[in-house]
Amino acid sequence: MNSLFSIKPEKNLIFHKEGIYQVSELQLTNQSQNYGAFKIKTNNSENYIIKPSIGVIGPGNNIKIDIRIIPSKQRSNDKIQVQGGIIMQQDDPINYFKSQQKFISLVLKCQQDGENSMISSVQSMKSTNSNTISSRINEPQDISQQIQQLSNEIKSIKESRSGNQFKTYAIIILISFLFGAFIAYR
Repeated sequence: MNSLFSIKPEKNLIFHKEGIYQVSELQLTNQSQNYGAFKIKTNNSENYIIKPSIGVIGPGNNIKIDIRIIPSKQRSNDKIQVQGGIIMQQDDPINYFKSQQKFISLVLKCQQDGENSMISSVQSMKSTNSNTISSRINEPQDISQQIQQLSNEIKSIKESRSGNQFKTYAIIILISFLFGAFIAYR
């Protein structure tokens, strides 16, 4: 990012699964003799947690920025923008970015771990309880193979879900029966 900051990674942020989140880390190093203000933005801000998203880095210092995707919210065209500029030590970085017209900017592409540029995402089968089932195909080879793989995934999900619904209904009936017996017994 010119001579103010060095950024790692330089082009693509690779996200990996950590708990319920997809997580990545960005490292900014101030290479100048001045204080540097930074601001991290995204084109899909409601679906990302970025800490810290704005701040100041002293000369020669670095900072690690934690970036998390809220589960099932990443879009394939998400990007992270890193903005930066020289700031006085006592200045507020929020006001700096509000008032400053010119600053350095770099855009990084968001990518999931192991993701190829040709990954397809399919969201389908909205059920009555609003669950969305997503299938992901890695390294697509042939469209007919992709369709067959998706069909098999959807079939297995339908089968597992219908078994779970039966179990849920059976538990509800059992609880209702026990509750009724308890009230009748009293």
